[in-house]
Amino acid sequence: MKVCIVIPAMLADDKLYNTTLRFLDSIDKHTIYPNYEVLIYDNNSDPKLTERLIQQVNNLKNNTKFRIKILTNYKFNLSQIYNKALKDSNAELFVMANNDMEIINAEWLKNIVKWFETTPKLGMCMPYQNILGDPLKFKPVDKLKDHGDVCWFAIYTISRKATNAIGGFDEKVPLYFHDFDVYYTVKRKGYKALWAYNAIVRHYGDRTTINHQKSSKYSYGDAYHYVHKKHPGK
Repeated sequence: MKVCIVIPAMLADDKLYNTTLRFLDSIDKHTIYPNYEVLIYDNNSDPKLTERLIQQVNNLKNNTKFRIKILTNYKFNLSQIYNKALKDSNAELFVMANNDMEIINAEWLKNIVKWFETTPKLGMCMPYQNILGDPLKFKPVDKLKDHGDVCWFAIYTISRKATNAIGGFDEKVPLYFHDFDVYYTVKRKGYKALWAYNAIVRHYGDRTTINHQKSSKYSYGDAYHYVHKKHPGK
């Protein structure tokens, strides 16, 4: 199965640049599954940092798998960018990821693909992540787990079939509660949303939008009310 890893990034300063580059470098070094591509959506970044990122991506070992698409007329809207990715790639699976992640388990993507190949009606699969402790201390376990109503995550894999079923991503949910909305929309369509305990990533947390002076953030409160109205009782 072909996998597209989608990474929106607004490079407003050196910290965000370094955070993004660390993630890209870790994908390049620690992903043994061969059939993947990476789409980096450079979203109203500092042009100098964009140029630096292009140069560094060209130096990656598997640089032909990485593409940088420069967006100039977009707000920082995850749903809008993800919908664009669905058109820009013919992949069967999409890994939607914050840019403040780090791959530390070489078989992470191989294992996720295996779950989609062997689990009926699997629509979403989330790798194990830990922003408080050290994921290296967690021993991979070859199983999927249902966390019930828990749906906070910064990286997830979703199938093309599931995105078609939900009609794409709701662009009225640009940032806050995006994960919540996708999780419950996918489950409402009869798909499973499960955690893979043999795929491990490190999530640094709260780095994706920090210092985004140019980003037009959707009000947290407005997003909360919109999404909970859309998913009553959740």
